Amino acid sequence: MKNSILFASVLFLFACGTSKNKDMQDANEPMMVTATIGEGKMEDQPASVDNIKIKGNVLTMDVTYENACSDEQIMVLGSAAIMKSMPPIRNVIISRVKGSSNCANFITKKVTVDIKALAEKQESGSEIWLQIAGVRDKVKYVYE
Repeated sequence: MKNSILFASVLFLFACGTSKNKDMQDANEPMMVTATIGEGKMEDQPASVDNIKIKGNVLTMDVTYENACSDEQIMVLGSAAIMKSMPPIRNVIISRVKGSSNCANFITKKVTVDIKALAEKQESGSEIWLQIAGVRDKVKYVYE
């Protein structure tokens, strides 16, 4: 009898551990979003944005949030106003819609963004600097 209770307890603990690891893998899967032009809330900025790369019309980055949940959504919003320079500069914010499950102190997500909407002109070769809030350096984007 003791052996069957011990076996059931050990089996239960391993089953819980496996489920938790699966949830953490889901939190780390790449998230696909499409950038839009519009206004957003600056109060919900990420703790950090790292590893920013642009290839073609796609921007990839690692976004880390404090007090984050695995089911929250990331939004990338570009300002409608463009600063006149050569090439022009567009302010961009990264915001989130908080989720409600599998919350942790910090969650880092790889985010892939279709950034076509952030171009000054949607024609091949059109250049613009993206000034992402919370990121020190601007990122140059050439529409393809």
